[in-house]
Amino acid sequence: MRVARMEVESLLSSISETLNSIGVEDSVTIDDIRPVAVPSSARKELATLEAELHQALEAVKHDERLPGLLFKLANLHLREGDFGRAIILYEVVLSIDSNLLPAWIHMGLSYLLGGEPKDAISCFGSALSIDPENLISMIYMALAYLELDDFSNCRKNIETALSIDPENDLAYVVKGEILRKEGNKTGAIAMFLKALEINPTCARAILRLGETYITEGRYAEAIELLELGTRAHPDNYEIKAALGEAYCKNTEYEKALEQYDYALSLKPEDANLWVRKGDLLKAMGRYHLALDAYQKAIHADPESVEGWSRNAQIKILLDDPDGALEYYNTALALNPHDEQLAILRGLLLLSMSRWEEALHDFDTAFAANPGNPDVLFYRAQTLEHLGRTDEVRRTLQIARDLYLEAGNSVRAAECRAKLKRLG
Repeated sequence: MRVARMEVESLLSSISETLNSIGVEDSVTIDDIRPVAVPSSARKELATLEAELHQALEAVKHDERLPGLLFKLANLHLREGDFGRAIILYEVVLSIDSNLLPAWIHMGLSYLLGGEPKDAISCFGSALSIDPENLISMIYMALAYLELDDFSNCRKNIETALSIDPENDLAYVVKGEILRKEGNKTGAIAMFLKALEINPTCARAILRLGETYITEGRYAEAIELLELGTRAHPDNYEIKAALGEAYCKNTEYEKALEQYDYALSLKPEDANLWVRKGDLLKAMGRYHLALDAYQKAIHADPESVEGWSRNAQIKILLDDPDGALEYYNTALALNPHDEQLAILRGLLLLSMSRWEEALHDFDTAFAANPGNPDVLFYRAQTLEHLGRTDEVRRTLQIARDLYLEAGNSVRAAECRAKLKRLG
């Protein structure tokens, strides 16, 4: 495709001007990632210009402005959370100039946030080969190792980073995340507080400390902290969602709902957040609204097993067992060996007098976890309906022994009573 020189000049100038009007920076940090729910007119215009640029790449490939424009376009995609698109553009930039340090860092961050920590480590390694003391590469590499549960390399990078800059807030946050993942919540809280002492508005520190307070049952402290966080970072959907969780745990349901709605307005494609909203509405007894939230979860992510399972559970509460069964069928098609899903569908089939199908599900659950006495208890109930008395007796005996080992004397007594009745 031949493109006139005047057209090329106009296209590159238009892209540059639009990027400047949107406010795309040369640097993107982990706290800058913000999905865009409603694109601005300038952003829509840029999407059209970017498509035209791809059509005209052959004509502009030698233009000295191209790497800079592609880099900024990649930064915009990274900032918006479109990690795949950002990676493609960073690769093009690095094919032109393999020593462009920020491109390696940003591509690594794209891989890290896109769920590919090994590729992220490779990118940060390339960045560190260019600048061995690049602090942010060390910290992001530590986060990538943390995703892989490689605590040794994670610590190594963080300690090196802190030896270069002992007052780096993000390094202390990552150090806290290591401790939290290891189960040392007290140590984690101390590190998060240290980060906030250095930078009181550090979004990641606020989020991680708030989450830790929630898991520790310190809901009032979490709410106070996360409220401050939402004021400092009004467009951070993760902080909004965490605040919703804190209000929910504190039984302030209407406030929780308000925060979930705000978070979802910022990131409507978050299936897990729709599930959390649905769970809240279910707890409030608003079953039809809960169903709507669960429906949005599977629309956002058709492979969300939790979304399909929650739809089934709410259908049962709405007295629609056939509808519930369809949702469970899909959930188990996505995850056929899930013990809990097999139990839940088995119980539904049991209530529908579909004994053989229920037995198949309980057998699936038993294969996944032979040490769960509840599965055997339900299996015995099903076998009794099928008139297989000898198998009922053997199954109850094993269930009774497992309940006794687990210290559940009530269920063990139920098994004994059933065995006595069977003779």
